Amino acid sequence: KIRIPLNKVQYFESEKRKVTAHTLTEDYTFYSKLDEIEELLGDDKFFRCHQSYMVNRDMIESMSRTEIVINGIPIPVSRKYYEKNRG
Repeated sequence: KIRIPLNKVQYFESEKRKVTAHTLTEDYTFYSKLDEIEELLGDDKFFRCHQSYMVNRDMIESMSRTEIVINGIPIPVSRKYYEKNRG
């Protein structure tokens, strides 16, 4: 087992049944669902911006209607989650 400090996680990315926690230095992949991670974290530090992405608010460099940039990496923002986070 590996413990990943949440303050080091830039964003979580989900593909099929695997979730990858992207940090500044390494990526950690494990079996899970973003819904489970979102429920487990249950705080305002991370928010879901897309069906496949959950980002760390502290790591956001810029944000627009269609994407969030973290460490120079563009992450899509879906209409569904944009509307949900706006209100």
